[in-house]
Amino acid sequence: MSLTHNVRAPLPLLSCGFVVSCIVLATLISGCSSMGMHGGRWGAQQQSAMPAAGEFAWSRQVVEAAGTAHLPMNLAGSQRELYARQSAKTTAIANLKSGIAKLVVYENVTVDAVMRQNLAVRRSIEGYLQHAEVVSMGEIRPGDYEVRVRARLQPVADILGQNQYAPDYLPPAPPPLETDVPPVS
Repeated sequence: MSLTHNVRAPLPLLSCGFVVSCIVLATLISGCSSMGMHGGRWGAQQQSAMPAAGEFAWSRQVVEAAGTAHLPMNLAGSQRELYARQSAKTTAIANLKSGIAKLVVYENVTVDAVMRQNLAVRRSIEGYLQHAEVVSMGEIRPGDYEVRVRARLQPVADILGQNQYAPDYLPPAPPPLETDVPPVS
């Protein structure tokens, strides 16, 4: 049985989520780990200074995302609160996924591009994110709920590795030109 409900979040909540998504994206792309999980709503925390050979630069980071939702008016009692919390968790996981999608696999290829090209990678990463750790959950204002989730990036790196995506991947070098003309100095 499938139930669908229209939940509308107020515009300030949506724009706030967009701004926060941009901040997390910038943090992940730049590789900046100084904005720890305790320093703000979003962030990445580095567990080690330098990645090992053959490791993604971001694989030792932990990322956190938040999602908010408003109590629906078309439900009664505890169903309203349960629905708002689940909706906020779904939004937090979607925000986490959009941040992870921007991670660079190699050169100009992102996790998002790999997920669009490889269904097994997409399903594995989405499945992993469904089990992201819930860090906090609660009512932030009357009628508004927020859920924060956290995920380590090492399992994402492992999924990519299992599907033959490695950080040190380089396309094969072009064959040497066979000409009789000596190179110009």
